[in-house]
Amino acid sequence: MPDAHHQSDIKAAIRALAERHRITYRPTGTDELAHHITRLAGDDVVFDETEQLLIALQRAGHLSRTEAVLLQADYLRQAKASHSIRLAILKRACTYKTSPGKKTPILLGDRNTTRL
Repeated sequence: MPDAHHQSDIKAAIRALAERHRITYRPTGTDELAHHITRLAGDDVVFDETEQLLIALQRAGHLSRTEAVLLQADYLRQAKASHSIRLAILKRACTYKTSPGKKTPILLGDRNTTRL
């Protein structure tokens, strides 16, 4: 099963490739336009630092479009799997305490309970 360590390996490899080629992400006018169009369409897409490095590496010719897309897919798949694992652990540790008219998540601990 994929884990956060593997995801951080992918992230580290992308960062190392960018550092080796002295690549940083700088948004272009087209990037700004695309951001505003997707935002206005209700699809506010925000790339994280790793995804921005993939874009910069592809633009600089160090990755093909296919390589960049495959690396991004693997990176996102690993990030989603890592998030799903943490969410499953949290759900197992949580129970809902019923109070009049609402449910309040309570994280069960050894001695103290922590409200989420």
